[in-house]
Amino acid sequence: TKVIRVAVRDGQTASRRRILYQGASALSPSQLDAEVGVWGLNDWGWLYPPSIANAITNRYDAEGYRQAKVAAADPVVVDGQALLTVTIEEGPLTTVASASVTGTEPPLAESVESIVSALEGRPYRYGEVDAAARQVERRYQSAGYNRVSVGPAVTAPPDSTSAEVRLEVTPGRQQRLA
Repeated sequence: TKVIRVAVRDGQTASRRRILYQGASALSPSQLDAEVGVWGLNDWGWLYPPSIANAITNRYDAEGYRQAKVAAADPVVVDGQALLTVTIEEGPLTTVASASVTGTEPPLAESVESIVSALEGRPYRYGEVDAAARQVERRYQSAGYNRVSVGPAVTAPPDSTSAEVRLEVTPGRQQRLA
């Protein structure tokens, strides 16, 4: 037989919970609250605050703040309100220093290069690189390259604030209806 003993102690009662974000300027509190919700941390995060720090760090990374440092303190109750403080050091924004495309077919090269070159000078965001790759893919598919493959290759050293983006196109065979 196994016996489990549990001791439950009364804690402080809080009528409301709120996450305080200190040091956030690139993302608003509502954006950060939404990120906490996306990760399903509205309840669990209060029991394990580092999970909130991880979610917020991932969001900053996706927004181009690859060197962001995020820490979450244990919740405290102040005047009947539970407060969880998240401290954020955003760090520098990583930008796309160069963007190129390889493997293009001559009739599509110019339009595809304009899609990719639009990334230059912009913040390095995973979503924007993926969106450019999907746009190049659709351009090829509309020209009959139904098995086109477009993959991003990114060079972004961890301590750098610049990224080099290259989209590698493997067009496959063009299909034409006679």
